[in-house]
Amino acid sequence: MNEREVKFDLIREVLKDEFNFSSIDAIEPLPSLFRSKNFAVIADSKKYFLKEYHTLLSYDVHPISYSRRTFAEKESSVILPKQDRYGRDMFRTDVWCSLFPFIDQHTPTADDLSEPYLHQLGALTARMHLIGKDQDLKPYYPMKLWHKERFEWEVVELERAMERRALSDPVDRDVKEILKLKQAFIEREYVAAKDIDLPFDHLLHGDMIYQNTFTDEQMNITHLYDFEKTCIGPRAFEIARGIMINCFDDGWDERNFNLARAYLKGYTEIYPISKEDIAKGILMFQMHFSHLTWFYVSYVLMMEHKPTTMYESHLRRVKHLFDDRNEFIDAIYPKN
Repeated sequence: MNEREVKFDLIREVLKDEFNFSSIDAIEPLPSLFRSKNFAVIADSKKYFLKEYHTLLSYDVHPISYSRRTFAEKESSVILPKQDRYGRDMFRTDVWCSLFPFIDQHTPTADDLSEPYLHQLGALTARMHLIGKDQDLKPYYPMKLWHKERFEWEVVELERAMERRALSDPVDRDVKEILKLKQAFIEREYVAAKDIDLPFDHLLHGDMIYQNTFTDEQMNITHLYDFEKTCIGPRAFEIARGIMINCFDDGWDERNFNLARAYLKGYTEIYPISKEDIAKGILMFQMHFSHLTWFYVSYVLMMEHKPTTMYESHLRRVKHLFDDRNEFIDAIYPKN
């Protein structure tokens, strides 16, 4: 797939006009896995982070801005963008963008994760949920969940594309194995979203994962960012997703279970939640995850990226879909 050409002259022109900068000294692309591009910008001798958004519509980007400002009123770790001369924190070049202060701190990797860090992240998630439960939900979209027919259609396209290419690529083999396992899980466990009794009553960040935090040298969380998945949904789903991604990204051994215990302990100390609701959240996550195909579509059909380690994490999660759900929850839910 052809990449969108970066219009550096347009970016310079818009930044100088919208923010009254006298000079744009540098615009440097930053690494990014997916379609949106991000840049380090030096303007008037100060460094900024220029973020592009996937969507072209203001109707879609405004909830991101509104949600971010809503959470920032009560949670100091949320990073807010610089406002332009019209008082907006989003603006257009050829796509919608925001200009953030450049945070020169550490973003954790899976190797960095520890029980104290996961306890912090669980507590931060709980604070965000307490803020999100009292909000007017009308300006936001509900969380998009699975649809069995959509999954089946996309599997057909993926299989046809891989047959046409006839590649022996290890990622292709992983994708084929993942799809086969997901189909088996859906056949065995399928539940419609409407039949899981969890209320859509919280404004959610939508992507409360370790990759969206900055930490200091002692691994204390200092900043939270990336509100592109903000939505209305059940807090139990976001907790379940946080457990699976934050605690089991690099393995499924006792260390990972200890991370999950620390995460849930940090959460429940601030905002209690029943084991029954956690079980429903885990089921909802499993159903949603088992129907997801975008990650494979972006590689197989759109040829956008090939992050092998991410496929390894996906494959591991898929294999553990078949574990006993109740045993898993008993193992991680706080005992007191």
